[in-house]
Parts: sequence; C-alpha cells; structure tokens
Amino acid sequence: MKFSRLFVIVAAALSLGACVTPEYGPFYESQAAPSHFGNYLAARQAQYDGDTEAAARLYRRALLSGETPEPEILERAYVLDVSNGHVERAAPLAAMALLLDPDNAFARLTVAVEQMSRSNYRLALENLEGLESGPLTTLSGTLMRAWAMAGAGDIDGARTFLASSDMVEGAELFQSYHGALLADLQGEDGAAEIGYIAAITGSGGSSVRIIESFGRFLERRNRGDEAVRIYDAFLELAPQNPTILAARVRASRGGRVAALVPDANAGGAEALFSVASVIAGEITFDVPILYLRLGLHLRPELAEARTLLAELYAEAGLQEQAVGEFALVPAASPLRARADLRRALLLNQTDRQDEGIAILTRLSRNQESSFEAWITLGDALRYESRFEEAVEAYSQAVALVEEEGPHHWVLYYAYGIALERSGLWPEAEATLQHALALQPEHPYVLNYLGYSWIEQGVNLDEAIQMIHRAVDQRPQDGLIIDSLGWGYYQLGQYDLAIEYLELAAELEPGDPTLNDHLGDAYWRAGMERQAQFQWNHALAMEPTEEQRDALTRKLAEGLGDRPITAQTDDGI
Repeated sequence: MKFSRLFVIVAAALSLGACVTPEYGPFYESQAAPSHFGNYLAARQAQYDGDTEAAARLYRRALLSGETPEPEILERAYVLDVSNGHVERAAPLAAMALLLDPDNAFARLTVAVEQMSRSNYRLALENLEGLESGPLTTLSGTLMRAWAMAGAGDIDGARTFLASSDMVEGAELFQSYHGALLADLQGEDGAAEIGYIAAITGSGGSSVRIIESFGRFLERRNRGDEAVRIYDAFLELAPQNPTILAARVRASRGGRVAALVPDANAGGAEALFSVASVIAGEITFDVPILYLRLGLHLRPELAEARTLLAELYAEAGLQEQAVGEFALVPAASPLRARADLRRALLLNQTDRQDEGIAILTRLSRNQESSFEAWITLGDALRYESRFEEAVEAYSQAVALVEEEGPHHWVLYYAYGIALERSGLWPEAEATLQHALALQPEHPYVLNYLGYSWIEQGVNLDEAIQMIHRAVDQRPQDGLIIDSLGWGYYQLGQYDLAIEYLELAAELEPGDPTLNDHLGDAYWRAGMERQAQFQWNHALAMEPTEEQRDALTRKLAEGLGDRPITAQTDDGI
C-alpha cells in the first residue's frame, strides 16, 4: 500500500477518534504550534511530564499534521493509548503500524486482542500466527493463539497446539495451567484435574490463581471437602490471603461457584495477566502495564490484574493513577477491602487526607474485626494531629490483638504517641513501656519514651541513658540526637547540649524544632547572638503557629536570666 493511501486511512481513523476524544489540557495546547513539528514537540513534553493522555492525543495530532505517517510517532501514539487503557483507540493505529512493519510484535498483539474483544477470533488467529519474535512475545503469542482457537470453537485444536508448542524455557507451568483451563472449559474433567495438579506441583503450591482455579473445579463437582483441604494447604503459606479465605468459606458452606475462566476472552485475559505477573519487578514497569491493560480490555472485572496494575503505578510513584485503578477493583471481589486500604494510604500521602480517612472510617466500621483497618485509620488520624480520634482507633486495634507478639510493638508505640499527644500521660507512659517490653532496645521507643520523660522533667538520668542507646543504633538520625542534646539541656549541661544539638541541626537542617532547641542552648550558654540567629533560622522554616509565637517572643525577650535547675533521676 502506498504511503498516500495509508495516510488517508490513518487520518480517517484519527478524525473518527477526535469526535469523541476530549482536547488535551490548555498548557500543552498553548505549547503546540499548528504544525507537525509543534505537535510532536508538545507531545514529547507532555510525555516527559507524565501526562500520557495528553501525549497520546498530541501524537495523533502530529500524525494528522504530517505529510506521511512516521513509524516512531505512530508507535508512540498507540503504545501510549494502550498504557492509558484505550485499546479500542490504539488498535487502528497498531494496524497501520503493521502495514509499515509486519514484524511489529506488540502492534500484532494489540490488534489481536481488540479482535478477540469483538469475537473476531479467526482474524485474531491470523495476527497471532506471526507473534514469535522473542521469548516474551513467543510465550504470550502461544497462549493467546490457544485461546483464540478456543474462541473460534476449536478447543481440541487449542489443547493440542498448546501441549505441542515449543515455548521458552520454564514455560511448562503455563502449559500445564492453561491446558487445564482449556480442558475444564471443554468439560474434560480427567485431563483438567491432571493439568491442575501438575500446575500446583510446578508452582510449589504458591500460586493463588492456580489454587483458586482447581478449588473451583472441585467445588463445581460437589467435592467441596477436597477444595477446603486445597485451600487450607495454601493458607498455611499465606494465612491472610483474602481470595483463598473467601474461597474456603464458600466451599465449606457449599455455595455455588462459576469456573474461574468461563470463556475464551477470560482465558486470553488470564494469559496476559499470567505473563504480566511473571515479568512484574523483573522488567521495566511499563511493559507489564501494557500486558495488564490488554488483559483488562478482554476482562475488565479481573480484580487481580487491576490490583497488580495499581500496585505497579504506586511503586513507580504515580499515586493518582494508582488511586484510580484501586477504585476500579470490583466491589464483589475479595480484594476490594485491601484495595480500599491501599487507596486510603495513597490518598493520605497526598493532599487528599480527608478522603483517605473517610475510606478508612468506612472500612473499620464495615469490618469491625479488621485489625489492619483500625491501625491504619489510627495512623492517618495521628498524622493529621487528630490525636484523640487516633486514640480511639488504636484502642479498637489493641482490642483485636488475640496473641501478642514482638511485631505488635509498632501498634503500642503509635498508640503511646497518640495518648501522649492527647494529654493522657500516665496511659501513654504505660503503653510506651509495654512497646519497649515487646521490642527491647528499639531505638524509636527508647527515644520517644526518653524524650517524653525529659519533657516531663522526670527520670532524667535514665532518659539520657536510654537515648544514648538509641543514638548508638541510629548515629545519623538527627531527631534522636536532638533528644539527647535536649536532655543535657534540661540537666543544665549546656556544653554537651550544644555539641549534640549542633550535630542534630546539621543532620536535619530544615527542622524548626531542632534549630529552636539549639538556639535555646546557645542562649543559656551566653551565646546570645548565635541564639538569635538560630531562632530566626527556625522561624523561616514553616514552624507551627505555636512554635512561631514562641520564637517571636524569644527574639523579642530572650529566655531571661533564670538558670535551669538540674533535676535528679527521681525528678526532685
């Protein structure tokens, strides 16, 4: 096909998409000149800034504004569309890319997935036949061909093809698992069971999807007691897995259940998810995202794929994208509660803390037995300085602790902080001491309890010793070193106080509290000019309103001439 004819087809496809596609943002619109090169540069800038939606639209506009379709721009446009979840929009451009380069493996896979989504299995097979350019595409192409054959009504042929395929090394597990799924779909129970057992053996019994598939197979054949044993064996490895916990409850009650993979498109989605699961963490994150997007195009309700996609975004620091994907996990999925928990945590890391706390509040109320929801709610409230509410959340979490272990120190540590900040010192002191009993010599607990005693003016000698032990473990932690310097300040040992407080301010130069403490020590040591400099420095570091008032007062009046009276260990 000549380039002029190809350009007409590309233009028609892009124009059709433009009728339903919103414009890109005003910033990039202002950057894009009404020319091919201007649109291309604006697209590159949008992609660099992480605005992949705008970048894809601008690349399409660059294609329209050019004289002939450039392969690089064409590929960027459809790959970005896939990564954004617009496979139906990407497929026409991928088809054009194949006319320019018939060996383009990802373009071929994209076109085939779109054809399968429209039940055009024969056309999908034609595209998948050439998808063997490397280990990854050979694996995915083989699995997708088998499922396209099944969709076309040839399950026997699909099973034979899959079993006889010479796939990449280590792909035997994929052959066993997907062979079992195909046999299950065909109603060949004996072959399906053999395949499932081989897959479980090959995975070491650690694959949630294989365990759930075989368990559902057994449940659908009135073998629920066997399914329960399969689930129990897995729960010994992962006691809190929500999918298998829910499956076990269902199996023990004899509830009705459908096959995990009920049709060819679900099988294709399972194949793409299987591949993405293996390569996630082993290869640049955008490649598994592309496979997950294609899988979700075939089966949007596949909660496991949606969750993995969200986690990949979160790991890459793309919090907004992760929040959006977690929100799309189906409400009926056992993974939804965990997805909501992760979504709330991500919201709490942005400027949307109120939304995160609202989600956590709903989760803790709807799941009264959820330890994780209560402790996470407590953390979120504590970070927002809503200490009294945090105390209530932590108390609920403490009440749910059945068998206390060393790992629970973090709960009591956080609980103790919330109690102390709520003005409930006796309760806070006991709680922090309990955290220290669970995890003796933990530097954070040693520091917080020791610093609190210093602030209370009690147990000063013991507090100093505790913080010294914390500093020994965290010699580069400015906050802990500040506690030690502040302890010596309270004892009236200003030379030692200045030594440690200067080191703390050097390690944490942007902390107003540390610089305020250093200013106080300078003042008491008779170094008034240095003290005023340090207080002014702290005032420029966005202190709290209370700190700002105190610093302003110190700059105007100093600390006075009254010396600090050193106290003994018992606080007298």
